Amino acid sequence: MTTPDPPDRPSALDRGVSPVIGVILMVAVTVVLAAVVGTFVLDLGQTAGQGAPSASLRVTADAATDNLTIAHTCGDGLADGRTRLTVTNETDQSDLRFEPGDTSEVFSAGDRVVVNVTAPVGGAATIGSSGDAYASRTAADGASFDGGLRRGTRYTVQVVDTRSQRVIFETTVTA
Repeated sequence: MTTPDPPDRPSALDRGVSPVIGVILMVAVTVVLAAVVGTFVLDLGQTAGQGAPSASLRVTADAATDNLTIAHTCGDGLADGRTRLTVTNETDQSDLRFEPGDTSEVFSAGDRVVVNVTAPVGGAATIGSSGDAYASRTAADGASFDGGLRRGTRYTVQVVDTRSQRVIFETTVTA
């Protein structure tokens, strides 16, 4: 006749459970770590060589003329053909986009560009060292900008490198 196991001693069926659970947990942790490291390495490989330029800009808004003046104070030059400018009205969240131009001009330290937010729709805007205003804006712009900049309204100005899709500069100004 078999005697039952005493209450303080584990039964024969429970003896191999701890090592099996430990092995399963170690395999799961290894798989998760491999996935995290693989994702990080693959992401670095895709963005290698596509770094965004680094630039410091100063933006002022003038509601009387509907102009934003952008001064390049220091840093890398911004190529016209790969730089997008977006102006967002913080009150109603409407935005105005100036897509990259088709020129090879570079907006460099010491240059200044004047952006008129009421410029006619059609064509690409240009960021260049000439100091001229942007010629136009894209057709998808919000109608709220047709009235120009409103005095006392806050606007977020964002400059994006279109090749790397990274924000180069962002600030908020009050007209």
